[in-house]
Amino acid sequence: MRNPGEKRRPMRNFREVALFLTLPLVIGQPSHAACPHYTMDLIGGPSCGGSSHAAVTGLSLNNLGDCCGYMSCPGGYDKAMFSFNAGPPAFLPLPAGTIESWATAINDSKVVAGWYMNTNMPGYGDLGFVWDGTSLITILPPSGGIWVDPYSLNSSGVIAGAWFDRYVRAFRWENSIFQDISNDMPFPGDSLANGVSDNGLITGYMGDTTYPPNRHAFIWNNGKVTDLGFGNLPGCLATEGRAVNSKGQVAGLWWKATTTYPYFVIQGFFWDGKQLIDLGTWSGVVNAVFPMDIDENGNIVGALAINNAFVGGFLWHDGVLQTLYYLVTPGILNISGAYSINSAGQILAHGSGQMGEVASRLTPVATADGDATCDLHINVDDILAVINHWGLCMPAQTCYPDLNNDNTVNLIDLQLVIENWK
Repeated sequence: MRNPGEKRRPMRNFREVALFLTLPLVIGQPSHAACPHYTMDLIGGPSCGGSSHAAVTGLSLNNLGDCCGYMSCPGGYDKAMFSFNAGPPAFLPLPAGTIESWATAINDSKVVAGWYMNTNMPGYGDLGFVWDGTSLITILPPSGGIWVDPYSLNSSGVIAGAWFDRYVRAFRWENSIFQDISNDMPFPGDSLANGVSDNGLITGYMGDTTYPPNRHAFIWNNGKVTDLGFGNLPGCLATEGRAVNSKGQVAGLWWKATTTYPYFVIQGFFWDGKQLIDLGTWSGVVNAVFPMDIDENGNIVGALAINNAFVGGFLWHDGVLQTLYYLVTPGILNISGAYSINSAGQILAHGSGQMGEVASRLTPVATADGDATCDLHINVDDILAVINHWGLCMPAQTCYPDLNNDNTVNLIDLQLVIENWK
């Protein structure tokens, strides 16, 4: 059972961990090897007066490159926002009396879903909404419910989320029909739907949310529920599905038992349709991995954390976890997490820079093996770059000739240039 005043709000800890947003400068001080794999479109907020700007957090990215999320001025409430093609963010036109809101999902029809709190709706906490660019539909919880939070939206307009009466309950919404799917869950206790795929698969968790948690990740498919359980994850206490694709692959969280307080750490998993695969971690300093989204190719994005404080974004594919720190041009943005990935491979990230907290759309760019100069040509210039950077790469140095990312430019890097000469 959950306290009626407690709301499930994904990634709510941005404000709580603001002091940690510069930690990538500490844990990420190794040299910046490899050419940038992504360009960055920064989505900064409007002026809040003086030199301050609204902090922008992007939560969802569609296949057109549009995003939604929320923004707020210092000391103010979060307000739902959207940004088309990485343009300036705009507030959503929500009903009068709205004091706080998030836009949690956007699809390719530019339909936006989310929640808002409104002083003109006494007796309720969060209310869900769907906005199609011209009109807004409010989603109320079933009779006896106190709040309803949409979390995910697919291309057909199906929404997955949670509502609350005495328990947190998973729901599915389509064409103004609210479907409580909590009764389909075979595991007792709360349930919550985090993600919905384009073919209607839903993932989330079911079970007890007490301390320590005892919950199971699931896949819901037209009333049939698959319990993903704990698999072979060592010391697993609980699992939770965060996102699902049309192949039935799931990115999610698992709680690993430890011997020190709070006696667990949060890690990430990939469900490949048959088994739960641990995503691993980045280093001994980073002790938690939070997957947020998965695309149709099984690419997973999320946040790296120290004691549950987000300090870096990551990309995982086929057993390899990479921090986004090494995949973008250094010095522009301290990326603290990645929250969505689309079919074009674009990633929606969050970080801090000269304009404060901003969202950023990362777009893949071509790279070439053995390219020490980042010009997509392997020739004598690359040989010279390796020679001129010979030796150890200094902390925080841009060290592209370090082709194997071992913080040293040496014969191995020279050999990689020669092997890929074009």
